[in-house]
Amino acid sequence: MKIDFDKTIRKAFELVWKNSYLAVLGIFAAFGAGGGNFSSIWNSKTSNSPSAESVLYFFSNTGHRISIHVAIVTIIAAVTFIVGLVLIYLSISARAGLIIAVDSLDGGENKFGFWSALFAGGKFFWRMIGFMILLGLAIFVIIAILIGLIVGLILLAVFVTPWLLIVAIPISLAIIFAIIVIAIFFGLLTEFAVRILVLEKKSITGAIKSAINFIKMNLGQIILARLIQVAISIAVGIAFAITAITAGVILFALGFGIYKLGGINAGIIYGFPVALIFLVAIIYVGGGITAYFSSYWTLAYKQLRIQS
Repeated sequence: MKIDFDKTIRKAFELVWKNSYLAVLGIFAAFGAGGGNFSSIWNSKTSNSPSAESVLYFFSNTGHRISIHVAIVTIIAAVTFIVGLVLIYLSISARAGLIIAVDSLDGGENKFGFWSALFAGGKFFWRMIGFMILLGLAIFVIIAILIGLIVGLILLAVFVTPWLLIVAIPISLAIIFAIIVIAIFFGLLTEFAVRILVLEKKSITGAIKSAINFIKMNLGQIILARLIQVAISIAVGIAFAITAITAGVILFALGFGIYKLGGINAGIIYGFPVALIFLVAIIYVGGGITAYFSSYWTLAYKQLRIQS
């Protein structure tokens, strides 16, 4: 069973290029005091010491200020929490929506737009959340145990005998290597378990089991796919950085020239919309890159799935 990498790479690009809503989905998928005037609280009399009334007013006014500050902090915290929940929902829904939309487009159908794909992905929100929590707990437990072994070996070498370092150092290096391998494995597991969960509509545990078996059956091709993705990521990252920096320097030079010729007002009139457009363009391209790699893995999964 082999992946047609040339076809996969080209088709992933074509899908994102021809369907701009995928890039917008990619944007969402990629997404966490002041003092008062104390002079007013004192009595206007010329006495050097405050009166009883002014002291009472000071404490009552201070309590009022604290209550206002607490209310403001509470409101900000509540708004931040709500916005965070909304962003989490949009991110997970967009991630699932990307998979669904690319699957549909690859099958020759064009029945999704941004909102319909987002809504379709939202149906898998709780299952995706459950999967992420379960996977996160597994990663935490495994890494905690391995790091605990390293710490235990070091403590034994320090408090028992330094000769244990002869054993502790190679074992610690082996454990670090194991952590790296585990991180890579869980990354691959996530790529395929999420697609099985969404496209095959399996349960969380069912998707994990199927993904593990799927990786075992296609390990060589999957590792090659990951290496190709890393290579593409590096190339795209370098090209994106060079383009963004070059465009930024040119736009800044133009803005500086306009400022010199027309003054601060001309500079603001030019700079604000241009900076906004530049920022939106960077965000959009970033979303397109996210959508591309999501499409890449969806197409690769479908090819291997059909062959197996």
